[in-house]
Amino acid sequence: MSSPISVSDIRYNLPDGTLLFQNFNFSVQKGEKIGLVGKNGVGKTTLLRLLKKEIIATQGDIKIHGKTTYFPQNLYDFANKSIAEILEVKEKVNSLQNVFSGVACEKDFQIIDQSWDLEREITLAFHAVKLFPYPLNRMGKSLSGGELIRLLFAKLILDKSDILLLDEPTNNLDGYAKIDLMKNIIQPNLTVLISSHDIELLNRMDRIFEISNLGLKVYGGNYSFYREQQEIEEIANANTLDNAKQNLKKIQNISNEVLKKIAHKSATGKEKAKNEGMSILELQYKKSKAEKTSANLLDIHRKKLFEAENKVKLSKENIREKFSIQVDLENAKIPSCKEIIICENLNFQYPNSQYPLWKKNLNFSLIGNKRLAILGNNGSGKSTLIKIILGEILPQSGTVKLGTKKIVYLDQSCSFLEQENTILENMQKCALPSKKLHEIRISAGRFLFYGDDIFKKINWLSGGEKMRVALACLFLQENVPELLILDEPTNNLDIHSIEILLSSLKSFLGAMLVVSHDKNFLEELNISEYISLF
Repeated sequence: MSSPISVSDIRYNLPDGTLLFQNFNFSVQKGEKIGLVGKNGVGKTTLLRLLKKEIIATQGDIKIHGKTTYFPQNLYDFANKSIAEILEVKEKVNSLQNVFSGVACEKDFQIIDQSWDLEREITLAFHAVKLFPYPLNRMGKSLSGGELIRLLFAKLILDKSDILLLDEPTNNLDGYAKIDLMKNIIQPNLTVLISSHDIELLNRMDRIFEISNLGLKVYGGNYSFYREQQEIEEIANANTLDNAKQNLKKIQNISNEVLKKIAHKSATGKEKAKNEGMSILELQYKKSKAEKTSANLLDIHRKKLFEAENKVKLSKENIREKFSIQVDLENAKIPSCKEIIICENLNFQYPNSQYPLWKKNLNFSLIGNKRLAILGNNGSGKSTLIKIILGEILPQSGTVKLGTKKIVYLDQSCSFLEQENTILENMQKCALPSKKLHEIRISAGRFLFYGDDIFKKINWLSGGEKMRVALACLFLQENVPELLILDEPTNNLDIHSIEILLSSLKSFLGAMLVVSHDKNFLEELNISEYISLF
């Protein structure tokens, strides 16, 4: 039986000719669940686009056996599409209505083809995924994230697809929507390939495909297994590189000693020949013989040196690129009893709503350098609560008391950054006027921006790069903030960028208020208390 997905020796060059990746070889068996991981920009989305035949590989062969459905990275791209458009049945539904109304033309029959039971099939598909049978003209923006997920799985049923490709499917999904996603992808006969940074989702995979500067590597287990193997490999590769360097140094020292001995032997040989009164012919013979011996000896050591240098080079190539940021912060010096946020009997009501936003009034406090997380589904009022705390909108009832003015708000799009300005211009805006260019460059380097990187505009950067600029600006301020508010900071970040973000935030000694659906991220942050808006 043929594999649903088979990839042989593919290479892909970007439109400008730049090599993105090469020598990719893998196959995926029926019913397998594959997690695709790697830094932003290494080619994960490109690989998915190749598999769904949206673009063509520069070289190599891709064979797909079965029908494929693709879920895009941002489900809210469907906001302005009707359910019929999302299901890609609008034309057929309109033609069926024309037939039943007696106004059909020949083209309508061509469009319908064999789909005379389409409406019944849609109803059955909705029932299978436990989705309410909404009118097909209802717009996507009126559906929750979970409903959109279920709608796409209804499309999967209608399309009779065998293969599902997903690109960062959990971005912007609340807890319930993620549960819906995970329930549906475990269908035994469905072959799934997912690009994701969601560790909880990746731990449900059968295998992990990693794309890095080393190429594509396959790991026969879930994400936790992959990380364990990665650590073992990194230790082994580091030891191999260390041994190769030591061996090179040893051979270099031996080669230097050999050169000294040859030079010394040559000098003493000349002196000896002179003292012994050898003839010119004897001198030339001995000189030729000595030079030949020395040349052979040098040739042997050059080969050994070349082999040792090559081993070091190959060992370095097996080391994954791994960068870490350096954060040097002063203590925020928040007294343990300082009241940062006090919310009492807080509630809010939208103008067109009959009921308050929250069933119960909110009462909570953030004291000292504690860390609070706000939990809730999309639409539960998490962003509204943050706006009330920041004083952007007024509550319907209750009060908010802020014990500090040193507040920084960081959202998933890093919206406080000037998009048309460069990294340098944004950092200069946040820094003291007395900060010199070389000092700002040093700060940028701590967040992995080197050389001409600082002249890149913000709107050219990836999500992870924008987050690093935002953190660099945050830690460049004269006064370290006492309160940091984070709104879904891990959305659109790859796993490595999330790790960089975590290492920065762990260095932050002030109070923290976090909105996130990322369970692993919250656990790593050591949250003190959770506020539930469910």
